[in-house]
Amino acid sequence: MPELASDVLQTIQANRLDNDDLLITVATYDMRFELYNWIAFMKAAKEDRFLILCTDSALYQHLTYAGYKDQAVLISKDWNNSGTVAGILQRLVYLDINPLMLDINQLVLQPRTREYLSTLMHIRWNTQLIVAQDSQSRISSGFIYLMRDSYPVKRLMALLLQTQMDRPDLTLQEAFNALHFPDGESYFSKNLSKEIGIDPYMVHVNHKTGKERIDLLKEHQLWYADEEHIKQVDQQITNE
Repeated sequence: MPELASDVLQTIQANRLDNDDLLITVATYDMRFELYNWIAFMKAAKEDRFLILCTDSALYQHLTYAGYKDQAVLISKDWNNSGTVAGILQRLVYLDINPLMLDINQLVLQPRTREYLSTLMHIRWNTQLIVAQDSQSRISSGFIYLMRDSYPVKRLMALLLQTQMDRPDLTLQEAFNALHFPDGESYFSKNLSKEIGIDPYMVHVNHKTGKERIDLLKEHQLWYADEEHIKQVDQQITNE
């Protein structure tokens, strides 16, 4: 396995956090509008250090013109000859970092979400991996401590019960997951989290694609991308 280029390693080091976490996403030029929306959500969550892995030179050029050169790297063929995200991650796990990979349609809704996930990773010395199952994070429900005579808790338990009645295949743990780390269907179509006033950590908008997904985000005030600026950068590159 060949070494990564020195400039790539330098960019990775510049964006790693103090605890060695590295927030990353992978994108193409055609995804640029959604990518800039993802960036806006990162900044709103006070996550200013992240790395964008570009699968084509057009996106890398666009990010450079937009002022994100120091937070972007172009993936070379010798880095990812498999052409998959798994191939990209395989290279990163050999570095002295903790990669946290998010799709561009996984939007962080709350500050300190990364810190929460990092705590889950480091609270036990032998935790090696945290992954999403069916687009949801895992939350342990083996130990539950409930506040007595609490209306929100009563609503929570009623909604959890209804969720399990609608989908008998779900465990209690998986029902919790749908509320705190919802996928697009749970968040937008079923409105599960808002039913009891839960503010999810993030939402994975994976049930729509392309313009339909962008329109949905706009409808729900989850579209922060400055489209005019993106188009101005497009034009600037065209005029070069």
